[in-house]
Amino acid sequence: MSKRSKISYIADKTGNSSDWTVTQMLQDALADETIIDGTFDKAVLIKLNDKNGDYHVGFSQAGLSMSECLALADIAKDLFKEQMGY
Repeated sequence: MSKRSKISYIADKTGNSSDWTVTQMLQDALADETIIDGTFDKAVLIKLNDKNGDYHVGFSQAGLSMSECLALADIAKDLFKEQMGY
C-alpha cells in the first residue's frame, strides 16, 4: 500500500491474505525489497479463477524451467503445510 494513501486494507490489520485482491498482492510483491535488490531472481505466480464453480488455473513464471517450477511448488506445499500446523 502506498504511504500516501489513507486507505487501510483489512488484510493489513488481520494478516489474512485471503482478504487481499490479486492487484494488492502483486503491488505488495513488487514493493518487496528482496525482489528489487535481486535477492530473489526467479518466481512463479499461480493463478486461479473459481467463479461459478468452474476452476480455471494458470501460471506465469520467470527464470525457471518447468522442472524447477514443480520443485518450487513441492517446497512451497511443505512450507504452507508447516504454517498451517500440519
